[in-house]
Amino acid sequence: MIFSSLSFLFGFLVLAFALAESLVSNGDIYLGTHNASSILETQEIWFVTFTKSGEAFKDFNDIWEASSSAYPNLHHAKVFCDLESEFCKSQGVLEYPQIAVLRNGAWMRNVLDDSHHSVDSALEFVEAHLTYCQLESLKTGSNCLTEENYDEHLDSREAVFGLEEDESWKRVNSLRKAVNLVFRDFLEDSENILSDRAFVMFYSTTKCPDCFQWEPIWLSITRDVADELTMGYVNCDSEEDLCAYYHVDKYPTFIAFQKLDAIKYEGPLNYRELSRYANQLATYQTLHVQPEEIESIEHTHTTFFIFFHDYALTLEDVQSLKRMELYLAGNAPLFQSDSAALAERYGVHALPAFVSVRNGEPFLYQANTPRQFRSHERIRNWIRQASLPLASELSPVNCHKMVDRKLSVIALLNPESESYLGDRASLLNFGKHWFQFQKRRERNFISHQRVKKYTALTKAKKSKNQKKIERIKYSTIEHPIFTESVSFLWTDSTVWQTWLLTNLGYSETLTSEVTVFIVDNEREIFYTQGHDGKPLKLDEPSLFSTLRAILDNSKSIPHQEMGKATMCGGEIYHKSAYFKPIIYCLFLFLSCIMIIVLIHKRRRAQPSRMQPILGFMDFHPLVTVKAD
Repeated sequence: MIFSSLSFLFGFLVLAFALAESLVSNGDIYLGTHNASSILETQEIWFVTFTKSGEAFKDFNDIWEASSSAYPNLHHAKVFCDLESEFCKSQGVLEYPQIAVLRNGAWMRNVLDDSHHSVDSALEFVEAHLTYCQLESLKTGSNCLTEENYDEHLDSREAVFGLEEDESWKRVNSLRKAVNLVFRDFLEDSENILSDRAFVMFYSTTKCPDCFQWEPIWLSITRDVADELTMGYVNCDSEEDLCAYYHVDKYPTFIAFQKLDAIKYEGPLNYRELSRYANQLATYQTLHVQPEEIESIEHTHTTFFIFFHDYALTLEDVQSLKRMELYLAGNAPLFQSDSAALAERYGVHALPAFVSVRNGEPFLYQANTPRQFRSHERIRNWIRQASLPLASELSPVNCHKMVDRKLSVIALLNPESESYLGDRASLLNFGKHWFQFQKRRERNFISHQRVKKYTALTKAKKSKNQKKIERIKYSTIEHPIFTESVSFLWTDSTVWQTWLLTNLGYSETLTSEVTVFIVDNEREIFYTQGHDGKPLKLDEPSLFSTLRAILDNSKSIPHQEMGKATMCGGEIYHKSAYFKPIIYCLFLFLSCIMIIVLIHKRRRAQPSRMQPILGFMDFHPLVTVKAD
């Protein structure tokens, strides 16, 4: 009996010692409602990971473990939000995985989420929340100087470090609520609700069972956005006509308004991206640019837009600029200039002009008439393709936006390799050269159209047909909207290789060299070999000849079908599986129509058994007249 009691006491002491050791070591502490006070009431700096149990978010966890190993004495804990959902909601955590910083019992604004794709970005996140003294203390374990013991080490009374007061809360209204909008607000604008810009959520409680979860998220975004932007919501159950007018068929749908101009938000549906877009929408405006500033702008922004005009802006030009601000918010900055030097730099010869500059390459918006120049739909379609850089990074967050062209050239690059920067530069050069090649083809097409016009005019003059001469002379040469058919993308192989290969259905072993895929987004196939039968590489002549061969005849090069998922994830859309039932139903419907028509024809062809009585216009079934 005594021996068993001693054994129990010894086991309890070992367990208590292990728990105490976990609280002071760099091992993870698993938090929940029962033990949250162990860090919420401390004065230390804690890095808390909000995630799911099991093997979920393995890549994100591996990046954080590799980053935190640089600081052995770092305090970090874990919360499994699928098991502790109430605790996560009470701390304002609605999305995971993410790492939040707790300083003196208060959560910091910035978080580390799964959009950070490398160890370097995670280290930058850690170092941004710690001072140099604290970093050295976490590395070596030495004590950091504080204001209490500072005089014992130095004669100066200057503070070791100072924490600046966070004043970001002063620009927002913590008690602000979203406005419930109805059809009258959009038609009459009686309360001046949509006088400037607005960001509106369209939802339905009957058609969208999960829309109730967006209420606290939308309220939080509303309170985090400046008052200049109207934040509203529309219940499509009671405002069916309003939702039908704006073609809302999915819930929730987010639409940005500027007076009655509207554009749907097409980005990721998460708190971080929606909040970022709303803040940009609230503060976005056109900036004036000078020739001496353009070098720094090209270095800072991979894509930006410039509106060129002469010494005066007309009212129509001002209205066009306002609409462009709505279309470009969240995509790229917009500048305006009347500088002749800048216009010559980007090849502008007629004013007004609208130019997109991507990686230093100008891309002009072509229009023959003022009506085309100010066409909303035409400008919006052009901005959709002109706002993407010539070479972009591909990730699950922006996948749907990046692969909206016919072909996508995707290169798997390793940031830790020595050739990483050179490979990215090569891919960017490929994008520039392909863009220049397409512009030459466009110019050749326009030149060919001009030759056809003047040839027809010469023939009309020889025939002395004055009406035909006048018609050809005043006809305009159509400038088609330039359509880019190829996008050049790269992705981090250390983070997204498994995601990409799984979605493509590619199971072969990769070599140490750069792997290149050409994906046909329309036919849902991909290519790993060039026209010469060799594996694709970052070689311009071979890659360009392969692209031209695919665009001319996509069946001339061996290809592979995608796997069970599409390029961006999700079930693949097999056209045959969907069209076969439709064709069968259509055939059945046409057969029924033909049978009905034949029956009617047969009845009309048969003679009637009833004859009219003399003096009566109607038929009577009981009275017949026998003919002689």
